[in-house]
Amino acid sequence: AQTNTKSFDGNASALALPVVSGLRGTDAVANLSEVYADMNPGNGKTLNVRPDYLVQDGKGGANYAVTLLADTSGVIRALPVAVLPPTTAASSTNYTPPQLQVASSTGASSPSVAASAGSSPGVSVSTISTATQQLPGLVSVVVPTGTATAGTGLMIALPEAVIAPAKIGEVTVSVTLMDNQPLPSWIRYDATTQSLITGAVPAAAFPLAVRVTVGGQSTVIQLSESQATP
Repeated sequence: AQTNTKSFDGNASALALPVVSGLRGTDAVANLSEVYADMNPGNGKTLNVRPDYLVQDGKGGANYAVTLLADTSGVIRALPVAVLPPTTAASSTNYTPPQLQVASSTGASSPSVAASAGSSPGVSVSTISTATQQLPGLVSVVVPTGTATAGTGLMIALPEAVIAPAKIGEVTVSVTLMDNQPLPSWIRYDATTQSLITGAVPAAAFPLAVRVTVGGQSTVIQLSESQATP
C-alpha cells in the first residue's frame, strides 16, 4: 500500500493505489485499491490493500503467492467544527423567523455572520473557516425549526469566500455529498444565483453535510435545524 493524505470525510476510503512488484511477463493485477484501517483523524494511519484484487496470469493467480504489505504513514486531517448557540422562539404560534443571515469571511479563527438578500428568511449562514489549497473550509447553515417536517423549500446563498474563485475565471463548481456521491433529489446547486436550492425537504433530512469544491478549494457546508425552546 502507498501513503495517502485526506481530510476527514466520514469513511475510510483512500485515493492512493497499491504498487505491485514481482510479476513476470505480461502478468498484471487488476482492481487494486486500498483503505484506511479506520476513518478517524490522526497521523501515522495504517493503509491496507483491499483483498478484492485480481491476479491476471491466465491461471487465476495460481502462479503467485501474494503478500499484502500495509503502509503506516497515512494522514487523516481533522475538520474544524464550531458549536453555535441555538436559535430560540417564544412560542410555536407567534414565532417570527429571525432576519435572514449569511456569512462574510473575516478570517479562519472566528465565525462571521452578515445579512444577505440571497437566502430565504430565517436561514443563518456562518463562515467558520475559509478554504485554502491545503485545508477545507467550514460553513454552518442553520434553518428554522420544522423546515424539514414542513417540507418548505429554501434558498441558501453561499458565502462570498466559498464561490469567489468561480468569479475569477472559468472555474468548475462541484457540489456533492461528503462521500463524493451526488446530492439527493430535493437539493441542488444553482450556478446563476450561486446558491443551494431545496424543494420539499424530507422529514429527518437534517443534519446534512455537503462539499462545495471551487478551483481546487473545498468547503464543507453543514446544514442543520435550529433548536427552538417553548
